[in-house]
Amino acid sequence: MDIGKAFIDAWEVYKKNYIVLILSYLTFLILSVLTLGVLAIPLSVGFKMMYAKASRGQDIVFNDIFLQMKNFMPHGFNASNYIPSCYVLYFRSHNLCVPPGKQITNG
Repeated sequence: MDIGKAFIDAWEVYKKNYIVLILSYLTFLILSVLTLGVLAIPLSVGFKMMYAKASRGQDIVFNDIFLQMKNFMPHGFNASNYIPSCYVLYFRSHNLCVPPGKQITNG
């Protein structure tokens, strides 16, 4: 295996598709931050699959980054599944940091 050839091949794929790859990566970053990481995994898998598709010489489009969403949320997004867990993690996490023997008081 020639490591130099791998870098050259990767650079050629990037040069051919740089606009779509950059826009897709920026979309991945922004949506991952805005959704507090909920969409980070399916978007990163979609981005990697899109790059693999480009490296095989197939044409890629911007929407390819979203193709894995159907596997992540096959029945659609239901916010009621995420809001209670976010409430517990964000607003109630301070109770996890109480030293043993301390009493929790409101006020």
